[in-house]
Amino acid sequence: MKRMMAATPALAALASLFLSSPAGAQVAPEDLAVGAAAARSDAFLRLLENFGQLPARPRGTLGELLARSPKLLAKAEKALWAAPVVRGPTVDNTGVVHVTVELTTRDVAYDIRTKARTLPRSMYADGVAKLSAALDAARAQVGTVSNQTKEWAEADLEADGQASIAGANVPEPEKEKAKRAAMADAYAALFAKTQALKLDEVVTIEAFLRQHPELHPPFSATIIRARLASEGVDRRRTTYQVKLVLPGKTLLEPLRLGKFRLARPEVLTPDQVELARGNAYRAARSELLQNIGSLRSASGKPLAAVLKAQPDLGTQVVALCNRMPMQQVQITEQGLVKVHLAVPTRLLPEQLLGLLMPGTPEQITAVGGGLPKKMKERRRPPAPKPDDPGQ
Repeated sequence: MKRMMAATPALAALASLFLSSPAGAQVAPEDLAVGAAAARSDAFLRLLENFGQLPARPRGTLGELLARSPKLLAKAEKALWAAPVVRGPTVDNTGVVHVTVELTTRDVAYDIRTKARTLPRSMYADGVAKLSAALDAARAQVGTVSNQTKEWAEADLEADGQASIAGANVPEPEKEKAKRAAMADAYAALFAKTQALKLDEVVTIEAFLRQHPELHPPFSATIIRARLASEGVDRRRTTYQVKLVLPGKTLLEPLRLGKFRLARPEVLTPDQVELARGNAYRAARSELLQNIGSLRSASGKPLAAVLKAQPDLGTQVVALCNRMPMQQVQITEQGLVKVHLAVPTRLLPEQLLGLLMPGTPEQITAVGGGLPKKMKERRRPPAPKPDDPGQ
């Protein structure tokens, strides 16, 4: 049983926004456990992203370092996945389950910690999951698969690998070394091929594993069990070639398709959630800046006029809004992601605090909505052409 750790006062204040609503009180314990597992998977992805952004020695980030070392990445994922839940699970009035996990960085492998330039003592991450989607997944019948899944489950998946060897008469040690390299190449190709397989018209195995990272290790272990169908040196005796074969149906068990099913069409895929969440965050941040600018000073003028007259103050306010974490994330039935942001008024620059009218709210809030659509880039107007001296 994973130990529960006390949350900090700041975390407690943040998590107080996620207290169970009347809708949450009606959720059966076994259903809440299913939603909590899905939310915890989301928190793991957030924690992995935050951990990867930490600076590494001598340059770059830990994420870039881990990407170059599968062994270190496996160690990091193991520690991050074991991060205990310190707040939740709670259900808001839109049916979204919230959890907060805490990673004590001393639990990360020593050879990873020593490669970090700065390492906080603890790291937190919030996870969300749509309860209805999690329950749909958990209640799926054994053997229920889509037509897309049946196509590859009833066939053999093949992948080729090769490695260069030098010389006409290759010694056995060199040949064995080339075989291992060719096998590694084939496994990588097979893994990429299986990741691209579709579980329905939209969602791939890669996206499904992002939603359920706890299934990643058993899935990878299944790939390793692929059968070596053929091997040998080509006619020119310069390349060692191998072929791996894996029955498609063997992937059904590690994916637990008897217990997990794809969410209903109106529920966003992980990639769509990420895109919509980013759009919603940008919209919320923009609204937060507008709400700060609409605050009235004692003279009756809005702060926007002050910020326009003093660009340095405006820069400070923008930086403050950019630092504010997402306080709450909601996903509506229509696939709209809502992000809640707030800035405590006391954190505004001192020059602005002295101008505020009595009775100004203790915090400025904003809500932004985002859909899973790529935002169009704003095109800059073309630079005016210089006047033709001949005219």
